[in-house]
Amino acid sequence: QFAFNNSEINRRISVGYMNPYYTIDGISRGFNINYQNTDYQDFGTLDYDSRVWGGGVNFGIPISEYNFIFTSLNYENTMISPDRFSSFLRRFIDKYDSHFNIMRLGVSFSYDTRNKAILPEKGVMHQIGTEIGLPSFGSSLEFAKLNYRAQWFHPIWRDFIFAARGEVGYGMGLLDTDELPVFENFYAGGPRSVRGFEENRLGPQDIDGRPFGGNIEMTGGAEIILPVPFLKDLDSVRIAGFFDVGNVFISDCTDYRDLFVSPAEIAQCKRSEFDLGDLRYSVGLSGIWVSPFGLISVSIAAPFGDDETDQTQPFQFTFGTNF
Repeated sequence: QFAFNNSEINRRISVGYMNPYYTIDGISRGFNINYQNTDYQDFGTLDYDSRVWGGGVNFGIPISEYNFIFTSLNYENTMISPDRFSSFLRRFIDKYDSHFNIMRLGVSFSYDTRNKAILPEKGVMHQIGTEIGLPSFGSSLEFAKLNYRAQWFHPIWRDFIFAARGEVGYGMGLLDTDELPVFENFYAGGPRSVRGFEENRLGPQDIDGRPFGGNIEMTGGAEIILPVPFLKDLDSVRIAGFFDVGNVFISDCTDYRDLFVSPAEIAQCKRSEFDLGDLRYSVGLSGIWVSPFGLISVSIAAPFGDDETDQTQPFQFTFGTNF
């Protein structure tokens, strides 16, 4: 397996090998080596560059027809460097360094009865996973992340399908790491979470209004998938009316006491603590086409529940988006 991406935002090279029949019981084993250089300013977040190289091993364990366990152990050599001054990011670097050796252990369990992996029409999918940053050599960061994701598809009448989705995540620092590292934060907003809001721009911001994500994620939505006129037998096109909801939060500002120091920064942090009243919403229409060149999606949305710090984007178009 080989993957290469080169753009102004992200440069990524990945080489991997997967043996789907590592054992006679169907356990798979894979190896990977990767390099990634990312400019996070173009993601709409804090203005810094991230360079990561590493590799690892993973195993896939089938439990039954619908149940699957995936485990992985990866080493990541991570370096971050600010492009523009941010007191939040500068204090993080002063506290922990800018160069880290991260040993990441991952375990996930999935239950999937969907009839298709792409544009399913019926079935349910539940997936729960955890990642743990283990103590390592040199400058290491210890943390834990837990994530749950669900999808449900149910035909309701003729070619009309009801779909619902939800995702919640929580992260925390462990041992000598007080908070979830900034480059491990959850983000929300955009075509993959809450349409109608600019990508990655919901949730906590630094004193200069730059989003940096949060350690709590809560997103979800519901759709009515509509039959496509004149294209009833074409499975690669889908039109839906949707309702999206979500945001990201900070669980407890006392965990960030070394990163938010001034009264204005502390007040800014307090406004980002978990509160269901701060969820953002949108309704609209979306279209998806699984083209020969990749997935193309377009949506037009009416966001609501927003405040003056949010940046809305009613029309959104993406190419090559993952499900």
